[in-house]
Amino acid sequence: MVERMSDPRNFLAWVRLGLLGVCLLWLHTVAQAGGLIGLLGKGVQTSTSAAARAGFRQITRQEAIALSASVGAAGVMFVEADGNKVMLSMLHGSSETLMAASDDVARLGPLATKTSTPYTISQEHALALGDKIAHLAQSGPVYILDKAAGPMRLIVRTEGAQKVYYRELHPGIVTPLAGVITDDILKALDTPVISENIRVVSMYPSTDTVLQRAIAQAAGQNLDIATNLEKSMLEGHGLDIFKDKTLVVVGPVDLQALDAMAADMGIAVFHVGLITDFGVSRNISMALKAKTRGEMLAALSQDTDLVISAESMELFSKSRHIDADAITYKDFIAHPTPLIHAFMPKTPATWSDIFENIKIMYIFGGAGFILTWMTHRRAIHEVIAYKPIPMDAGWKSMSMLR
Repeated sequence: MVERMSDPRNFLAWVRLGLLGVCLLWLHTVAQAGGLIGLLGKGVQTSTSAAARAGFRQITRQEAIALSASVGAAGVMFVEADGNKVMLSMLHGSSETLMAASDDVARLGPLATKTSTPYTISQEHALALGDKIAHLAQSGPVYILDKAAGPMRLIVRTEGAQKVYYRELHPGIVTPLAGVITDDILKALDTPVISENIRVVSMYPSTDTVLQRAIAQAAGQNLDIATNLEKSMLEGHGLDIFKDKTLVVVGPVDLQALDAMAADMGIAVFHVGLITDFGVSRNISMALKAKTRGEMLAALSQDTDLVISAESMELFSKSRHIDADAITYKDFIAHPTPLIHAFMPKTPATWSDIFENIKIMYIFGGAGFILTWMTHRRAIHEVIAYKPIPMDAGWKSMSMLR
């Protein structure tokens, strides 16, 4: 061994082998750290591109056409805004036919009505049209295309003297036309819920017997006594008793404290603010039948569509809570918003998710090992060279012991 180390060539071989080991260890560490960081931050939009600052997610024409195919089997009218000119193209399968082009959207509207096909348009082009897009909406359904959320129905509402445009993110849940929908919030809304794990707590005073009775009848076996939650919040015990549950809190409560404890335990919490007994029974009953958090959010406000603001969408990845306001109330007088406050923790990572995030690092590490072996194979052989042991050496050693 000493002779080998004294040879400069072998010494360099040992250095190369050591560097190879350090590189592989570094790759392993980076793979784990980078993979886990990427996993924890998955869906967080940190882009500072012009598109993000302008309030939309860029989408290529090919991506928009591909998304349009999922809207209507009979074909769609694909809309593009190029400067002052608006173009309509008929998409059917893999074929594309330019139908018309004009600077007057009102003239193009009747085309889709005659062919009974919906419109599809990217968010960027829809924002470029401005109020002109209302003409299309009068002629037929308009779908806003988004890479993450897919096609979303355009909702046009008149508020005062102005028209306001929303995208239907989920049945009963809308978000303004401008703004980026993050993958994180979509994943949170699509997270499944188990009905048996939903606990309903009423924070209204026991003297309000009518409302308490309506909540109890709607919740049934899912009802939990308010003292359990009050005791946890007052004594600072956290929400241990609600671990692995989805909590629905009805009535006045300290939301900041509730969110903090829910974050510690990884519990999803839905808070319903000021309500009446008129629709609470129906809303809670529908929420208990929901399959996802998004369905629960919409079910808890059957009396109105919920609006998630662009600001709430942007801050969700950090705050993990959504404040959903009401567009309008059909059954009772509007109360101060937000109507629904929801805290949705990150879902636990699975091994498949972790492997998906770190596998690329191991691919590079394996390729680097193979390349190093191929280029320094002789030097490595010199380092780990050994003399073969004769077959009878073992028997001689055994005879000496005897």
